[in-house]
Amino acid sequence: MAVETARVCDFGQGSCKQPASAYRVWRDGDRQALAIDLCEQHAGPLLAAVEGAQQVDLPAKPRERMTVTPLRTTSRTARLKKR
Repeated sequence: MAVETARVCDFGQGSCKQPASAYRVWRDGDRQALAIDLCEQHAGPLLAAVEGAQQVDLPAKPRERMTVTPLRTTSRTARLKKR
């Protein structure tokens, strides 16, 4: 059995129900992106705003930063600690 997913325009209250593309937009440093599905007509202002933008590769894990976490010895890991 085959299943087909249809993506429709999600433009405000009066969604136009036209075939759409998914867009994800975020500012550098944000932890979450804004997601919206727009048809070609409603995506026009968004595409015009980014028309002159430079394309860059996405990081492997966008919006995530590596942090140092201190290791704590527990009763289960005490035997592994160097003395």
